[in-house]
Amino acid sequence: MTEFLQAESDGRVFVLARPVNLPAGAKVEIQVRTSAGRLPAAPKPMTDDQRAIWDEIQRDLAASPPPHATLEEAMRDIRGRP
Repeated sequence: MTEFLQAESDGRVFVLARPVNLPAGAKVEIQVRTSAGRLPAAPKPMTDDQRAIWDEIQRDLAASPPPHATLEEAMRDIRGRP
C-alpha cells in the first residue's frame, strides 16, 4: 500500500495533517521531501474507470508467471551473462 501523507515537523517528530487508517504499532517507511517549506499536493483519487483499469492490470500481473524462475537466473540476465 502506498499513500501520500502531509505532515509537519515539530523539530522532533512528524505530526500528520490528518488521521490515518493504520493499526497501532504499524511499521512504515517515510521518504522526506521538502519544497521551500511546502510539501507536494497529494495525488488526486482515481476515477472509477481508472480504478477498474488498475485492478485489471493487477489481476493480469498476478496471473502472469515471473520472467525468471530463480534470482540467480534474473541476475545472470541483468548482467548479460549466459
